[in-house]
Amino acid sequence: MTATRIPSPAAYLGRVVRLNASALSNAWDSVVENTRDRRDRDQLRPGPGQPLDGMTPDECWSQLAAGTIGRVAFTAHSGTPVIVPVNYAVDGPTVVFRSGRGPKLMAAARGDLVAFEVDDVDLQARTGWSVVVTGTARLAGTPAEAAHLGSLDIQPWAGGPRDEFVVIEPRHVAGRRLLPTSPPTG
Repeated sequence: MTATRIPSPAAYLGRVVRLNASALSNAWDSVVENTRDRRDRDQLRPGPGQPLDGMTPDECWSQLAAGTIGRVAFTAHSGTPVIVPVNYAVDGPTVVFRSGRGPKLMAAARGDLVAFEVDDVDLQARTGWSVVVTGTARLAGTPAEAAHLGSLDIQPWAGGPRDEFVVIEPRHVAGRRLLPTSPPTG
């Protein structure tokens, strides 16, 4: 039998800090690149393939409000990116979902920056749309807020207790549609 070596708390924390520092550095580089390239992306110029059409903020919120299942992306405590589906609701200018113990709840408790995405795709027509919300995750702040969020009737499909409400306060909301190609003119 081989003895398992357990790292000291200092060694473990040093590893987590290095991973998180690397994740933070990568995220910052992405923000800089995203800002630099936003001009070109926002124009959504036609080219080969099907055209993309940007959605207005009102169109994005309308699509968000009509849905019930989306995907939340966050960074787990080890610095690993994670994307999971959740049942959700829109409450005013926020996205809300329920969570039990685990990395989603911890990300919200830390006030992490997260992304939330909903979409719909028509495989036959090769069309679809997607909306992405980036913002700060937090836990419901007061019993009154939790009672209000409970009235949204979010019904998680996954089993087990999901007693906590996670609220995403948006920093940025963007959406786009993949439009059908135009039929050839004769």
